[in-house]
Amino acid sequence: MAVSSLREVPLAAYTNRLSARPKDTVTFHVSTTTNSNITAKLSRCICADPNPKGPGYIEEDASNYFKTQQFFGRRQKINNGSFAKSKNVIDIPTKIYSLSVEIWMWPTYIPKIDNTTNDTKEVEDGSSIQCVWSWGELAMYLLPNGHLSVSFNNGEDSMRARTPLTINKWYHVTVTLTDNSISNTKYNYKLNIKQQQDNTSKETCVERSLKIKNKCIPKDSHFELATNGTFNGRLEHPQIKVVVDESTHGVKTYLISWDTSINMTEWSIPSIIDGSSSI
Repeated sequence: MAVSSLREVPLAAYTNRLSARPKDTVTFHVSTTTNSNITAKLSRCICADPNPKGPGYIEEDASNYFKTQQFFGRRQKINNGSFAKSKNVIDIPTKIYSLSVEIWMWPTYIPKIDNTTNDTKEVEDGSSIQCVWSWGELAMYLLPNGHLSVSFNNGEDSMRARTPLTINKWYHVTVTLTDNSISNTKYNYKLNIKQQQDNTSKETCVERSLKIKNKCIPKDSHFELATNGTFNGRLEHPQIKVVVDESTHGVKTYLISWDTSINMTEWSIPSIIDGSSSI
C-alpha cells in the first residue's frame, strides 16, 4: 500500500493563527531544508502590487516592535497521516458467498462534538464528511454527528449506525455483504461496531441487516484509507475477506490485509495475502 506524498518547498513560514487583535500573541514557525541560519525581521507592508505599472513593493521598517534576529533553521518534519492507497487494483470473483471489510479506527475529531468534553456543539465551518476507507463503489464515512455510514452503488444505497462514535476510543468496525440471492433475490449488508475497552470489546452499535436488490462488488478498484486525506484519527490493520464458491475445490476463503505497524517510517506497507495472490 503506497502512501501519497507532497513536494517539499525549501523554505516555509507559517503562524499559529490567521488573525489577531491588539495584545494578542502570534507565534511564527519556520521550516527549511538547508539547515542553516535564517534572519527574521518585521516590516509593515504598504503596497505589494505586482503590477509593473503600479507603485511597486513598498514596506516600512518595524524593528521597533520586533528586533531583527538570527536563528538556526531546521527542517520541521510533518508526520505522515492516515492516508494510503493500494499499489494495485484489487479484483475479486463476481460469484461470492460473502465479502467483508474490517478495520480498527480511533477518531480524534468529530465536527459536531466538542473534542474536549464530548458535548454536542454547533458546526460553524460546515465541516465535511470524513472518509474512513473506500473501495470502488463501496465506502465507509464518519458523519459530522459521529455516526458511521456505509455507502454502496455510487451512493444509491446506504446505511447508518444508530449510535454515534466518540473521540479517542478504539473501534473495530466490520462491513459485511452476504449473498442470499438463491432464496430472496436480495443481498444482506451489515455494519458491526465493537468498542475496545481494557482489552475487552463490547457491542456499541450493531446495524441490522439491510436487504437490497443490487449487489455491490468492487471491480478493478484500488482500496484506499482516508480517501483524499479527510479522516482525523488513527486507522489500523485493514482487512478484506472474501468467501467464494469454486466448483472444483468447494468453498474457499481469500484474505488480504495490511499490518500498519510494519514500515512505519517508510512510504509503503507490505500486504499480507492468504489464499490467493489474485486479490
